Amino acid sequence: ACDPGVLFDSTYDRVQRQVFDQSCAVSGCHDSNAYVNAGNLLLEASAFPGNLIDRTPTNADADALGWKRIVAGDAANSYLVHKLTGDFPGNGFGDRMPRDRPKLDTTLIDVITLWIQAGAPATGWVPGTD
Repeated sequence: ACDPGVLFDSTYDRVQRQVFDQSCAVSGCHDSNAYVNAGNLLLEASAFPGNLIDRTPTNADADALGWKRIVAGDAANSYLVHKLTGDFPGNGFGDRMPRDRPKLDTTLIDVITLWIQAGAPATGWVPGTD
């Protein structure tokens, strides 16, 4: 079995390198060359936390619900979680992410959810994510 504590420095480092870098900040998606066409969301490491925490999404339906890209401490109102699970309360919220690719493994979605619930810290390990 792999030990995330050996491979990554923190929960955020795990989320960035295992999810964002491999599934999101890829060519044509949420990278520095194309993010303007992808909800104006850059998911490269240099963009955290300013591009995610308490930022209003460009999606009008998500904004109307009061969702933010990430609400530190509140995964239920974090648009990122809904985009990864595809759990939308209706139409108009866009596609599940990553688009046109298999859904993220449930374990990784759980890691992201726990990380957000714990306040989306930039350092340290959130219990249950290591």
